[in-house]
Amino acid sequence: MAAKQKTMDKWKKKKWFEILAPKSFDEKKIGETPAEKNTLLIGRTVVMSLDNLTGQRKQRSVKVKFKIKSAQESKAFTEIVGHEIDHSYIRRLSRRRQSKIDLITKVKTKDRKNVAVTAVCLAQKIERAKEKRIRKLMEKIIVEEAGKNEFDKLIQEFLFGVTTSKILKQAREIAKIKRIEIVKSKLLEGKK
Repeated sequence: MAAKQKTMDKWKKKKWFEILAPKSFDEKKIGETPAEKNTLLIGRTVVMSLDNLTGQRKQRSVKVKFKIKSAQESKAFTEIVGHEIDHSYIRRLSRRRQSKIDLITKVKTKDRKNVAVTAVCLAQKIERAKEKRIRKLMEKIIVEEAGKNEFDKLIQEFLFGVTTSKILKQAREIAKIKRIEIVKSKLLEGKK
């Protein structure tokens, strides 16, 4: 009869790492995670509500996605890879007899990163020609902002409404706009 082998508990090998936000969010602690080695953390993603990062309650519908890029000692450092606004938030803003203008586009940032961007414009009921003009305007401004900014700065502008206010200012000359939101952004990796 063979002797039973003693098994090692995998949890005892693991240690806890503190996950930190990028410098743009003052390297604030955004979570903890266990791992046997710090190299096993690289590539893991963390999703966090923007209100937890800024302390502003009205930003709770915005989720920011981080990816761990490096780990040293007991700290894991992240980078932003995108954001998304809850679908329920956009649904609450939408009304009957209202135009909803969607835009999905890919842009290249100043630091040569490709980003997929989804934006939405909510307006009083307008004709198709004006919808097309607004969609083109949204795309033009988003492409311009991407070309002027590095990826981290561009995401900051999306998160805090800088880009949307630029679009809104010009779009109000075309039609009566209720709201414009950059609903989603995603870093497209490996595609230069």
